Amino acid sequence: MNWYKKHIGDYMRKAGRLSMVQHGAYNLLMDSCYDREDFPTRDDAIEWTWASTTEEVEAVEFVLGRFFTLGQDGKYVQKHIAEDIAEYRGTCQKNAENGKKGGRPKKANRAKKKPKQNPVGFSDKPVGSDPPPEKSLTKNQEPETTNQEPGEPEHPPDGVWPPPAIGVGDSSADHGAPGEVRPIPADFALTTDMRDWARTNGLEHIDLTVATREFVDYWRKRGDAKPDWIQKWRDDMFKKAEIGWGHKVVGMNSPQRTRDRTIEQDLTDTSWAEREG
Repeated sequence: MNWYKKHIGDYMRKAGRLSMVQHGAYNLLMDSCYDREDFPTRDDAIEWTWASTTEEVEAVEFVLGRFFTLGQDGKYVQKHIAEDIAEYRGTCQKNAENGKKGGRPKKANRAKKKPKQNPVGFSDKPVGSDPPPEKSLTKNQEPETTNQEPGEPEHPPDGVWPPPAIGVGDSSADHGAPGEVRPIPADFALTTDMRDWARTNGLEHIDLTVATREFVDYWRKRGDAKPDWIQKWRDDMFKKAEIGWGHKVVGMNSPQRTRDRTIEQDLTDTSWAEREG
């Protein structure tokens, strides 16, 4: 889960007397439970909150004992969080099923049937539908539009109006009609517009080919349905940039990707000296 509702009034009534350290422990525990969609053991809770000092560990233990219930499997569970996670999973499952059927089911009575015949005494023509009488141009009257050049079409070719936005992508990455929720398309692929968007937003250091392949594989395995896969791809690229995923090293005989190398390996790498020698 990427977000959850937090009612400040309810939180303050139940946890308003906590110390600052205890507040931090409680909020970190809630965030971790929602993010992982799971509940921690005591050791998990200390690890999830990064508690290191005696005061911080005691704060985590206090919050677990006060706001969570210890289950038979050794995990501390909170009923409200468990209900939110169950509701979220149910929504995801429902969206996935609707996506396989082609989107959300249409409302039964959305379009009203047109009556076959008007009541007696009423005309078939709507009021004001008669065309206005034609006006003949006088000698001094010029056509109203003079800015259009001869032979210039009123709209772009193929009837496209307005022109498509830059960065949306071509048909190979089509993400459906606006508001339509469906699984990731089978032909979702990296396009020139997507590369241009990444370059415009300063993400050219990411290996877009590998990142897109992993993006497609991950969401295809999950089977989740989304309303806009291009926007989901953009969000994923921003997240990868934040964590330093897939940065490129460009130089003489140097690899294009160092994603699988640790920071320690990068700092102790002396291959540059061998190349210079």
